[in-house]
Amino acid sequence: MAFSVPIECSSHNETEAKASLYGCKWCIQNGYTNLNIELDSSLIVGMLTYGKARGFKLNTVIEDTSALLRQAPVNNTYVSYQQLPKGEKGLFLMDKRQIPNIRSKFDKANFYAS
Repeated sequence: MAFSVPIECSSHNETEAKASLYGCKWCIQNGYTNLNIELDSSLIVGMLTYGKARGFKLNTVIEDTSALLRQAPVNNTYVSYQQLPKGEKGLFLMDKRQIPNIRSKFDKANFYAS
């Protein structure tokens, strides 16, 4: 999911932390419970994994996001491309190359080929 929200941040790390918090809140409010978060900053990933932030500004954001992530049934952290599940590697490469991805499912009972 991609989204755009106007927020004020003083660093790229703060921006990434607030974006992850917003994304988690949005998913939970809309009924999604199995969350996969993709972050570029290994610093923020580490903070979310351990639930602690170094900076006072990030502390509340990291704590709130970590609390939301603890509600998710599965919590995996992948640090390299090789660790990704097979089905995720293609999606990762498409995202990296900025190729739009639209998944469409066909209902076998109502699918006609002419």
